[in-house]
This record gives sequence, C-alpha cells and structure tokens, in this order.
Amino acid sequence: YPGISVDNNCVAAPASVVTDCVFIENKSRKGGGIWAQDHSLTVSGSGCKFVSNVVDSADNLSSGGGLWATRTTGGPPTVSLTVTDCDFDSNFVRTSGGGVFAIGINGSLVFERLLFTRNEAGYGSPGRGGAGIWIDGGSPTITECTFTENVSSGPGAHSGALYVAGQGTP
Repeated sequence: YPGISVDNNCVAAPASVVTDCVFIENKSRKGGGIWAQDHSLTVSGSGCKFVSNVVDSADNLSSGGGLWATRTTGGPPTVSLTVTDCDFDSNFVRTSGGGVFAIGINGSLVFERLLFTRNEAGYGSPGRGGAGIWIDGGSPTITECTFTENVSSGPGAHSGALYVAGQGTP
C-alpha cells in the first residue's frame, strides 16, 4: 500500500497538504509514497523526502514511484498539484514516472526546488519514460529543479529526467 492514499471521497476536505514528511521503502501498485486521485494536493517542506519507494505491477498502472496524482473522467471540475522543496531519490517503477506521475491535472501543476536523483522508470520491463517526472495533460510550471542520474530503460523508453505526453505544455 502507498504511504498515503487520498481520493475524492474526502468531501469535507477537497484538498490536502503534506509537509515535511518522509516516505521510505513503500510498495504499491501505483503511487509508492503518495497516491492521490481526484483530489488536490500540496506537498512541501525541506524535510520532505521520497526514497526507495517501489511500484511493481505487471499492468500499465505501475507508475509514480514517489507520487501518483490524477484527475479522472467524472472527477471534480478542477484538481491541482503543487510539489515544492522535496527530494525524490531511488524510486522505481515498471512503466512511467519514477519520481512523480501526474495525469489529467487540469488546475495548477507546480514543481519548484525539487531534487530528482537515481529514479528509474522501466526496470524489469519496457518503460514509457520520465524517470524523474512523467506528465500527461496540464501546463506544468517547473522551476529550480535538479535531475541527476535518472534512467528510463527498455524499448521505446523516453527521457530520464522529464517526459511530457499528450496535451501537456511545459
């Protein structure tokens, strides 16, 4: 199970804030550290770390080693994701987004002062890409982020650092 799981059932609190938390060696089908579906989320703090989380499933949902966030069809009108001052180190996924996987986020999508080191997408099977961050949809703002030694492997894999798919426009 992921370290934290939030979804649209949180009617009283349509958004969550996670500050200065550490997620180490969690394992899940998607979102090793945090899994957020149809729910706005802010993750921040100089003590915020996602380390050695694993998402290992044989299906195409094996994404988001550190953090997995999505807005689904039929979800709330707007979902936002803001991640600041965090480290993503040595997170592993079979398909996409070793550090962060974000799909369908239609509100603000902000990544600031993040460090992505040694994350991997596609270990053990063909990866799709974005060992650091994988984004599909939305218009991300990416500021003062560092990507070091991130690897996307397997046939057809794209980008060790950042991959923007679909209609995303960085």
